[in-house]
Amino acid sequence: MAKYNTEPQRWFRFGQRREPSFSPRVAQWTVGVVLLVALSFLLIPHDTLPSRRLMESDIVPRDIKAPNDMLVEDVESTKEIREKASEAVKEVFDLDPRLSEAIRKRVRTALASVRKGYDEHAAETIRKRDSKQRARKAGPTNVALDKSTPAGTITEFEKTQRFKSLETEFFENLRVRPSSGLVRHLRFKRFDPKISIPVGFLLRASMETGVVSDKKLLEPHAKKGISIQVVGQKGLKEQKEITEFRDVKEAASVIRKLAMESNIATGRAERRALVELAVQLLEPNLTVNKQATESLREKARKAAKPVFFQIKKGEMIAREGERLNPQQVAKLRTLEEQEEKRGFIGSLFGITILIALALTLVAIYLLRFKSKIMRSPRRVVLIGVILLGTMVLVQGSMQVGVTFSEAIGNVEATSYFYAIPFTMGAILAAILLDFEVALLATAVTAFLSGLLLPQTFGFPLTALVGGLVASFRVHHYRRRSSILLTALVVGLTNAAIVVALYLMEGRLFSPEGWFTVLMGLAGGVLSGIVVSAVLPVLESVFNIASDIKLLELSDLNHPLMRQLVMSAPGTYHHSVVVSNLSEEAAEMIGANALLVRVAAYYHDIGKIRKREYFIENQLGLENRHDQLTPRMSALILISHVKEGIEMARKHNLPEQLIDFIPQHHGTSLISYFYNKAKELEDPAQQNVNEEDFRYTGPKPQSREAGILMLADVVEAASRSLHDPTPARVQTMVRNNVARVFSEGQLDDCELTLRGLNLISTAFIRILTGRFHHRIVYPEIDQTRQIGLEARLDAGHTDEQAEDSQNRLQVAREPSAETLKASESSVG
Repeated sequence: MAKYNTEPQRWFRFGQRREPSFSPRVAQWTVGVVLLVALSFLLIPHDTLPSRRLMESDIVPRDIKAPNDMLVEDVESTKEIREKASEAVKEVFDLDPRLSEAIRKRVRTALASVRKGYDEHAAETIRKRDSKQRARKAGPTNVALDKSTPAGTITEFEKTQRFKSLETEFFENLRVRPSSGLVRHLRFKRFDPKISIPVGFLLRASMETGVVSDKKLLEPHAKKGISIQVVGQKGLKEQKEITEFRDVKEAASVIRKLAMESNIATGRAERRALVELAVQLLEPNLTVNKQATESLREKARKAAKPVFFQIKKGEMIAREGERLNPQQVAKLRTLEEQEEKRGFIGSLFGITILIALALTLVAIYLLRFKSKIMRSPRRVVLIGVILLGTMVLVQGSMQVGVTFSEAIGNVEATSYFYAIPFTMGAILAAILLDFEVALLATAVTAFLSGLLLPQTFGFPLTALVGGLVASFRVHHYRRRSSILLTALVVGLTNAAIVVALYLMEGRLFSPEGWFTVLMGLAGGVLSGIVVSAVLPVLESVFNIASDIKLLELSDLNHPLMRQLVMSAPGTYHHSVVVSNLSEEAAEMIGANALLVRVAAYYHDIGKIRKREYFIENQLGLENRHDQLTPRMSALILISHVKEGIEMARKHNLPEQLIDFIPQHHGTSLISYFYNKAKELEDPAQQNVNEEDFRYTGPKPQSREAGILMLADVVEAASRSLHDPTPARVQTMVRNNVARVFSEGQLDDCELTLRGLNLISTAFIRILTGRFHHRIVYPEIDQTRQIGLEARLDAGHTDEQAEDSQNRLQVAREPSAETLKASESSVG
């Protein structure tokens, strides 16, 4: 059979998408690149003890010379040039030549609205007159509508409320103050829309050269002129002469003069009304554009080239004891910028190379010795999150330490740095991933801390030793308090390191020395606090179970376990025995005993849905498989894997436990039903396919999964033993382990021959103790003795003892059903 990682179609067959859709290689490269980029920018070395920046009038503490030739900007001269360039920009004015036409259209619309009222009222009057004439049958039935004839009708309409509303609305919309003469003329003309024609003529003639609200706006620009932006056109037009522009008062005078000289009116009253209306409608069409002006001035400032003066290498910038003047401050700022720029680029490339080397070594180790972890995108991403999160925390804590140092003033920042939780990554990696990964995380954290804090080797030493202590201390923790106890031990270790370092420097017995010791102790405690807060989040996000989570799931009151007890007691008993065998075997070879014990509890939960098809749950009743074809029986047995996975995911079991459900069968053959199908097949057709009688896998991918497979096979076989003496138990165990090994089911789980021998020894010891010889009770018959023994072993009631008696009787009398039990129990 193909290995797991080369046979993805088997997973799609059951819809079991174990990992994110991207491949492990994509995850590895993505995490690697993200870590490289993020850590490179995060860990650029810089002075964590910043000296006070010298300002103008400060005393120079020492001679400062130029390390090389450089150009220094003359700030004052540059500022002066830029201000001149800005002042040279002409003010921008917007000219809207279409404004007069827009005003004329508004006037026409307003006149038409009132005129419509006249027309509607006249038409209504005529309709009423025609109706009366038709009623009297006198006069013509159709009378032409003459709007100018009924003068009485017009006078009547101008007295109505509707007319007053229309007239008021007319003046309000145009924002015109009504005078008696203007109102009289408009009523005389019955608000004829043609009035807008002479009004538009007067406005256009007075506004065509440009009208401003006040001539004072143009006076500051009389010498250099202005720039005109014609609305609707691109580009600016330079206008040096501003005398041709008018203000509103001058434009009004032009309107009056033009009205006198033209023939737009037939009489004085009409001319006066038109002039009054046009003057009131007059608006400035030349306005200042502050935004455009400021934008042009800003461009002029930026376009102005700065002024520099040259400094030669070795030239004295400032002497010790002098007070800094503005020019010296400018030189110092230029020197600082050059050093920062040169240091940033060089440090970025240098630290990127070092981090790339470190990550490459880590990747090579994991690919060679921890390939299972590297094949899991979820775990690869988790490693990246732990490493990056640790260094972000270190960087953030460092900044907090600098802030405290500057605020308090009497303690160096390096003392606060010992409170940084360096060991957070190691503790998380040990709990969520693996002890060896925790050691790698410790080494990487120490290396990166040395790059981030290059002042002393004390910080990487603290990270390294503290991480090692944490990894050894918290590898398999069984209580939440273990994290805090580990943190306390790490804190004491940090304090010991600080004591040693300060003794070497002769500063231990100073106030700063004892304060630093306390900071080292605080660093360990803070690591535990941070881990306690972050651990549940990572467990949930990455669906990874820590030992505490496994202990919670080992509670037999879990809903799945209770359902298993109630629905399939035989499978439950089988699972408990398998858990005992698996745990003992895992302890023998140094595997994760807790993980395999909890996995054994849940490995057969899929049998709940079709419990009566598994022999351990039939309790001597009719075997359902007798009524089915071998192919259908095999299909039912295989289906409990899929159903178990579905139930596990429904109850949010961790992926580590879900992996055991298909792996504990691997790709093994259900030989009983396969052989039975071969016996029933037509030799001419040969339609029995061995693949139909194999579990879909994958094969066990870990030592723990391999142990569970062996324990499951051995426990099922042990129930068919007749007279289980120690010798027979030993033979049965070793034969079954050898059979599983020879079938290739253990090829992917890294179990050695020595490990298989130790596992067999553990199975033999457990099963021999389980099948120990009983004393014979003379006063009761043999059958009663068997039932009593079963009751004493399991702690059952009398009724339960009778069931146990029946099962033991079946075990002592091998039959076809017993052989079938051996096959289906493996299911």
